[in-house]
Formats: sequence, structure tokens, C-alpha cells
Amino acid sequence: MRYIGKSKISKINPKPNISYPLLRLPQAFNDFIGKTTNVFETENEGKQAFLVVLDKNSEAEQASSQVMQLLCNWRPWVHDKIQKIALKLDYLHLKMELKKLNSPSFKIRIYLSLKTKMK
Repeated sequence: MRYIGKSKISKINPKPNISYPLLRLPQAFNDFIGKTTNVFETENEGKQAFLVVLDKNSEAEQASSQVMQLLCNWRPWVHDKIQKIALKLDYLHLKMELKKLNSPSFKIRIYLSLKTKMK
């Protein structure tokens, strides 16, 4: 993914009682005007995001679109699993550190260190 610019979402009113959000792309993408797209809602770093995929109506493009749909749906699940694994690793690291603190050799080092400071 590559950053292409910043845009404010504006509003378009085709009829008095109908409004749509309008997102502008940079002028460099003028070739896409009038093209059909598939828009997917997803999440990026905990924030709502949208993925816009050009529709070329070929079987390969439709298959690609279906894969993107699956990836967008699975991303929050994978992110959640990674966070759980990270928490377990943190827990194991703390457990190892506590084990070091309770080891006899560490207690002897602390005792000797305190004894030299008291002299």
C-alpha cells in the first residue's frame, strides 16, 4: 500500500432528500473517472478504512475481488490473534524474569551487593 494524498469527504445531493459521501482522488488518477469500482470496508491500525478496487469485469478480477473481500474480513481476526500471542510472550518473559529473581545465585549477588554497600 502506498500513500497518495489527503482528501476531505464531502457531500453530494442528487435529490433534495438523498445525499452521498464524496471522496476525491488526486488529479493524477483522472484515467479512473467513469470506471466502476468495488469498495470494501476494513480496518487499519484500529481505524475504519476503505479499500477501492477497480472493476474490469474479468474472471481474474472477480476472483481477485473475492480474495480481497476475504482478506478484509479476516484482518481483524488475525490482528486479534497476534495481540493475544504478544500478550502471552510478555507473560512468559515476566515469568522468566521472576524466576531469575528467585534463583539462589541472584539472591547471593543481592546479599553481597548490600553487604559491600553497608561497609
